[in-house]
Amino acid sequence: MSVAVLFIILTCSIVVSASGDPLRIGVLANRGDEAAMERWGPTIDYLDAGFPEKDVVLVPMDFEQMTSEVANEQIDFLITNPLVYVELEVDHNVQRIATLKESWGGRSYTVFGSVIFTKNDRINVNSLNDVESLSVMAVNEHSFGGWWMAAREFNDAGLDIDAMDVTYGGTEDKVVEAVLSGGVDVGIVSTGILESMKKEGKISFVDIKCLNVDHSPGLHEGDNFDSSFLQKHSTRLYPQWAFSRSSHVSEDVAEKMLANLLQLPRFSEATIKGGYAGWTVPLDYGSVHDSMKELKLGPYENYGEVALSDVIYQYWYVFLLMGITIVTLGGASQAINSKNHNLQVEIYQRDRAEKEKQERDKQLELIISNFPNGIVVLHDSDLRYISIGGKMIDRFKFDKDNFVGKLPEDVLPADMVETLRPHLYAALDGETRNFEFTIEGYRVEETLLPLEKSNGDLVIVGVIYNMTERKNIEEALNNAKMAAEQANRSKSEFLANMSHELRTPLNSVIGFSDILLEEVRGELNDPQKKYVSNIAKSGKHLLNLINDILDLSKVEAGKMELECEVFSLNEASREVVELVMPLGNKKSLSLSVEHNYTEEICADKGKFKQVLYNLLSNAIKFTPEGGKVRLFSHVENDLLHVSVSDTGVGISEKAQGTLFDAFTQEDTSSSRNYEGTGLGLSLVKRFVNMHGGDVWVKSKKGEGSTFTFTIPLNQVSCEANHEETGESDEDQYVIDSSTNTSENTDIDPFPLLEKPLNSSNKEPIVMVVEDDYSSRNLLVSTVVNAGYRALPLSRGYLVSRYVEVVKPFAILLDIMMPGMNGWDVLGKLKKSSDTAGIPVIIVSVLNANAIKKEYAISAYISKPIDRERLLTVLDGLESSSSSPSSILVVDDDPSAVEMLKSSLDIEGYNVIRAYGGQEAIDKTFSYSPDLIILDLMMPITSGFDVMAALRENSDTADLPIIIHTAKDLEKKAVFEGNVVSILQKGAFTRNHLIEIINHLDSKKSHGESASND
Repeated sequence: MSVAVLFIILTCSIVVSASGDPLRIGVLANRGDEAAMERWGPTIDYLDAGFPEKDVVLVPMDFEQMTSEVANEQIDFLITNPLVYVELEVDHNVQRIATLKESWGGRSYTVFGSVIFTKNDRINVNSLNDVESLSVMAVNEHSFGGWWMAAREFNDAGLDIDAMDVTYGGTEDKVVEAVLSGGVDVGIVSTGILESMKKEGKISFVDIKCLNVDHSPGLHEGDNFDSSFLQKHSTRLYPQWAFSRSSHVSEDVAEKMLANLLQLPRFSEATIKGGYAGWTVPLDYGSVHDSMKELKLGPYENYGEVALSDVIYQYWYVFLLMGITIVTLGGASQAINSKNHNLQVEIYQRDRAEKEKQERDKQLELIISNFPNGIVVLHDSDLRYISIGGKMIDRFKFDKDNFVGKLPEDVLPADMVETLRPHLYAALDGETRNFEFTIEGYRVEETLLPLEKSNGDLVIVGVIYNMTERKNIEEALNNAKMAAEQANRSKSEFLANMSHELRTPLNSVIGFSDILLEEVRGELNDPQKKYVSNIAKSGKHLLNLINDILDLSKVEAGKMELECEVFSLNEASREVVELVMPLGNKKSLSLSVEHNYTEEICADKGKFKQVLYNLLSNAIKFTPEGGKVRLFSHVENDLLHVSVSDTGVGISEKAQGTLFDAFTQEDTSSSRNYEGTGLGLSLVKRFVNMHGGDVWVKSKKGEGSTFTFTIPLNQVSCEANHEETGESDEDQYVIDSSTNTSENTDIDPFPLLEKPLNSSNKEPIVMVVEDDYSSRNLLVSTVVNAGYRALPLSRGYLVSRYVEVVKPFAILLDIMMPGMNGWDVLGKLKKSSDTAGIPVIIVSVLNANAIKKEYAISAYISKPIDRERLLTVLDGLESSSSSPSSILVVDDDPSAVEMLKSSLDIEGYNVIRAYGGQEAIDKTFSYSPDLIILDLMMPITSGFDVMAALRENSDTADLPIIIHTAKDLEKKAVFEGNVVSILQKGAFTRNHLIEIINHLDSKKSHGESASND
């Protein structure tokens, strides 16, 4: 019995260990390990996500490594070419579960071939017969597409492939390089390699001549060739690479792997990086077997020859019968003598086995007693304990002898038995169970393993782990996490309140100062102009300081996110230089811009421009009159290096160590020569680090400085960034729309309509909704002086009371108001068809990231208000004309199409209907709609297929699309609409802002959102 328990324990250890082993997928690395990792890495990451209980790892290898690893059962799955697969199938019983679908030219292929090529200037090489006396380079001797496909064609053409001058390059890239450099006469690679290298810019088809094909572009027709195959090829086509499993892999794991492969999305990172379209059910690899038989490769080396071993193998039973007869006759004489000897040996062996059993029993008892955890063994017939031990059991102070032969209810507390019983019954049915319980003050986890002994009996082995310390650590970590999250929320709320409380009074200070300086209400004398100008200047300086402090706090709290987009480096530089040029002109500085990199970059344009502004303004500040400031850039190792150099005062070596710390300046004395807060360079470093770049300075005191920062050019796709969802930092600020007191409905019961001088009572009415008295009066004064009538309201709930009465031309709306806040007002306006079309301009201290883009707002103006911006927005709205846009509605459900059409008809849109994906594609190219409302889950041609087709055509690649699914619209349908423009503070020049405003109506008609440049 003890021997059986020892066997069970050892088996248990093996099973537990094996469950944690990773799934190793071997990949044939024809283009080298690095290329294999780059191509197949995302595929392995995708498969790893489908096996949460195991790690899935990629192992690049050559043929010899793969054969050895499969033979030793060190590889679970394989991705190989057909030749290697067939050889492993015959020799090691691997089984294919899927075939690769290659992607090229917008189509997918499950077959591939080989291309035989030479340099285009080799006028004497035009057919396979011309190759016989030339030097040939293939990939390697095990490469199907890189050698043996072509070898079969040579063989059929009458060439002796054994006599040919063939060398191997190791990778397909090296084969192509050897041919183009003149190192060899002819090269052989798989189909698609030449096209891929051309796409990568490594070769040109002008330099290459392909043999055994016609010369029409793409299509190669002939008796042995498939005219629909678009890649250059010189051979017959064979099944693509196979995904196969080793013989030791279970059916369950193989089926799960196949399901993951077949569910791989067509346009996923795995297929895009891997350059293929997906996987399909396995093809018939009989043509590969035929090729190997003809060439006598691998397991078919002796195909067609009759060997003695084959005769013996086929007629083994005859030889066996002959052998038995001879042995029987020859051994009869010795049978009696050997029987006595055997009896003596058997007696000896029994005695020895008994002694060994006693020794093993002692060793087993020693193992169990010293087992670091606890272990119990129960019999399956009545669940009585067979054995119990381990150091964990010792902590429970159990009497081990009292357990053996007893039932759990005889020795354990009743509550523990209730916990244990269902898991024991499940273990009897063959399940492995894990559960937790508390005993004697310890928090433990037990794993029950059903194991079958050699005689067919079942025992249940329980392994008990002490989880007390780990659970205590988990609770402590969870409590610390909750405390950190609460502290983070408190900091976010503080930032929101600080932003509101500081910017609101500054809004009045700066706004009214600007109105006084424009002398709208009367002329100012020179001293008054000077005083008011100083007030405005100081207010704006304080505002910049507040913004820098808040930005720095958000970055440190991890609440600021990048909003990456594609933009021109030259354009961004020009906009910043225009801003700092007046500062340089005052000091007669020479400011030059030299960019060696002229391509577009992907980055957060607003933060990129702020980095440039901070560096250029610093350079101008610390450069004496007549000096030089230079902005220049270059690219090195996929990094954009941008530098700002000056001939200024320079920075000491000691100060350079702390230069990028917050609130740090070299001159900290009270009588310093240069003003500033010491935040500019700190923000530069943090913004650059957010992009994955770095910043540094080279400087010498008295000789000037050069600041350089880097931006990676291989940023994540800007398109992917736009598709990501998630709340921004401002979205997490809590705007408490409730108050301890009830809404004061007596406020502004009869608001007065403010009019301009000599009003005709026909001017457009602008509704001003702002709870702060000073800010409200400032807005009213601004719009009235511009020739509009204004209706001031101090609370959000008053909007619904007056909006249908006065029918305002536009609404200026604050967000952070007591009671009904700006979001609530927007929601009510968009619910009603009578008010949904009124342009809404958000006026708030929140930055543009906090604006919910589901709302159909017309513009966003940050506080403190730029009067010129506000008036330009209003003028643009007044002068714009509205024309109906055409919208293509696509859904396989006719009732859904009609519902959307009815809703859009009310708003005056021209609706085009499509009831399937292919119909949508056809009507897009026929009618050129301005917007598409698209369902994703449709039969045959899905919404994903529609988007892929439109992206491949330059005329439709940028066509706006609204995804229409029940799941997405459940919480957003009330506020659905197109964002005409969102203007982020500090991210636009005035000319750029006016250009966007002038196109507001056309953007609104087309359902687009303004670009957040």
